[in-house]
Amino acid sequence: MSDAVALCVATPDRLPAIAALMMRSFDPAFGEAWPQADLESAMDWPGALLLSALDRGDPDAPLGFVLTRTILDETEILLIAVAPEARRRGIGRRLLEAVIARAKQAGISLFLEVRADNSAALEMYRALNFKPVGVRRGYYKGADGIQRDSYTLRCNHR
Repeated sequence: MSDAVALCVATPDRLPAIAALMMRSFDPAFGEAWPQADLESAMDWPGALLLSALDRGDPDAPLGFVLTRTILDETEILLIAVAPEARRRGIGRRLLEAVIARAKQAGISLFLEVRADNSAALEMYRALNFKPVGVRRGYYKGADGIQRDSYTLRCNHR
């Protein structure tokens, strides 16, 4: 990924564009995308952080984002998404590396849940030292009625 992409803490005025990105990025069959109102509420949570990846040439169109929440000694990665047209350019990895750097500095662990059949995400998480710590059988139910497992992954920095 080039320096043409900048990471920044998202401000409330960026939420409509981030919500639109999320709707395009998540598979609608699983209902994983949050409504914009939920994103707005999350911005007010104690410990919440919303980072966005912006194209320096078009800062009004985010290329990706990550939403986390830190409570005590751990940070949960609640959402991460990259625009379909911007995938495989290292944007998701760069967003995660920024979150990992914050966790290392604070000496805390990270965890997340990921659909077991999301091979691209699993590959990235493994490369960044996330380890499986649990499975939730049938956690995700698709519009097709098929239930899919979820993996809980953790990355320790204590």
